[in-house]
Amino acid sequence: EEGDTRQTVHTIENIGSELKWLNENADTRIGGLIALSKTYRALGAFDKAVGMAEIASQRSPYRYEPYEIHASIAAARGENQAAIALYEKVISLTRHTGIEVNKEILAKLRTNN
Repeated sequence: EEGDTRQTVHTIENIGSELKWLNENADTRIGGLIALSKTYRALGAFDKAVGMAEIASQRSPYRYEPYEIHASIAAARGENQAAIALYEKVISLTRHTGIEVNKEILAKLRTNN
């Protein structure tokens, strides 16, 4: 099973190389990075997921998605202060957009902090 996970991560890394190449030509295109970050997160490869989210947030600092992914990983790691700050950033970025953000997560983090 551990070998399967390694193979899956290796496959994702290859896909990641392709997605990163696709994103090289447009500074604001972060869809591939977001998809890759979510995939790494689902596989439990949190450091790689955060890395992709950070690249995406550098390219498009006013998009909420990279911060939301990073916040969920910080929360999963028990890094409540970081998760709170990141979720507050998500709320700030989505305030006037009509995008629904799960504010219950932030409330739970504040309670557990």
